Amino acid sequence: MMLPGANVTATSATLSEWLPRALIQGLYGILPDALNGRLLIKPGFPEEWEYASLHTPDIDFDFKAGEAATGKYSSRDCSLYTVTHRLPAVRNLELQFPARRSAVARLTVNGQNAAWRLVENSVGRPMLSVSFLLLPMRR
Repeated sequence: MMLPGANVTATSATLSEWLPRALIQGLYGILPDALNGRLLIKPGFPEEWEYASLHTPDIDFDFKAGEAATGKYSSRDCSLYTVTHRLPAVRNLELQFPARRSAVARLTVNGQNAAWRLVENSVGRPMLSVSFLLLPMRR
């Protein structure tokens, strides 16, 4: 059934624009908000994934978990996220990610201990959030 005024046509151009956006925003959860100077990243990787990587002209993103993050098989509860961006308007980064255990032993940003909070209304498993101001970009 077509609604009055609704005319949707999928072309190869619209699909070639839609698929990268679905990957970057859906799976990797990279959501820039330049108007508010904010970059929100909330990846939606399957729990079994131990690594993922994405490199674009604006953002480099690497994820490692468990043995991939530490080199130790016994460290399944450890995750490492590396984000480098080249978005001049972004001054604040928030990373939301699933808790791998029921307690957090330590969370660091650039090697320094960082404050974190639980994301309210998480679905499926608890989500942690860490937010911090970014240093100005070097040219």
